[in-house]
Amino acid sequence: MDLYIKSLESISPQDTFDKSDAFPDFIERREPYFTCITPDFKKYIDNRMLRRMTKILRFGVATAKLCLDNANVMNPDAIVIGTGLGCLEDTVKFLKQIIVNEEYLLNPTSFIQSTHNTVSGQIALLLGCKNYNLTFTQSDISFENALIDAIMLLRDGDAENVLVGGIDEIVGESYELINASRCYKHTNHNRLSSDMFTLGEGATFFVISNNNSADCKCKIIDLNIINNIIDLKALHQELLVFLDNNAILFEDIDFVVSGINGLQSQNYIYNEFNSWFSNSNIVCYKSFVGEFDTAVSFGMYLGSKIIIHNNIPDKIILNRRNKINYSKGLVFNYTKDCNCSFILLSKC
Repeated sequence: MDLYIKSLESISPQDTFDKSDAFPDFIERREPYFTCITPDFKKYIDNRMLRRMTKILRFGVATAKLCLDNANVMNPDAIVIGTGLGCLEDTVKFLKQIIVNEEYLLNPTSFIQSTHNTVSGQIALLLGCKNYNLTFTQSDISFENALIDAIMLLRDGDAENVLVGGIDEIVGESYELINASRCYKHTNHNRLSSDMFTLGEGATFFVISNNNSADCKCKIIDLNIINNIIDLKALHQELLVFLDNNAILFEDIDFVVSGINGLQSQNYIYNEFNSWFSNSNIVCYKSFVGEFDTAVSFGMYLGSKIIIHNNIPDKIILNRRNKINYSKGLVFNYTKDCNCSFILLSKC
């Protein structure tokens, strides 16, 4: 059963939020890490509630609200969110209070809002939604697991409209810890010619339905997650099975949204994968939004936008092929934990 994307919204390091234009300008930022362009939240969230919200809550609530409004869905049948690290800003605040106050007279607000499911809970409270509500936190495949859950709800007939999203934030303290550990390095991307990459953040939401209608933007044909892929032969075999299950050939894919991020340990996987689609356009996005656990949600957003507007901006293309129509796209992500995912998108 195909599932239909009724609306999509994203707050990201690019100017993507609440824009009628097809694509932003895709400007390469010049910071140690990517931070989101902040909209005027007063347009979307009551000012009295806004004061109590940290950055990630503002991102999540504003993006979810606008996404639901655009889909004309007042109350979704389910809210499913993926996040790798959750509410870091509140976590840091609470830990600092423990140290400064020597574990006495702690303000509970930061602790309450530090849990991973704070965003989905806050959205439900604001909507008055008492339906299915779940947050997935499986490191760098959190969004894919949330999307699988949404797909199962829709295909089993347990829901008609599901709000699904991926959200993560970065704060100075988390960046400093990651940087000090030397597990990642940062640099300006220069079109991914470097063997280093930049951390980032973002919030991307979709309203997905099992009913096709005139307002549907594009559709999800299939999704698959494969764990512990450490060699190209196994990856190629999994890809062949995935395409065969959907009766699709390599040449049927008009474009691939590649999660290539400039990290040398992953580049060879991405480069080889991209070479299998010799007739497809290869698109990149992490050089414009950064790497984070749910960055693939922005990849799916970008793939959907390409199908909706039948266009690929020059700035995000790695290999352009002679294609006129962009009706089928494959979003591919390979993570630091050797997990990979395929998301197959198509025109309605």
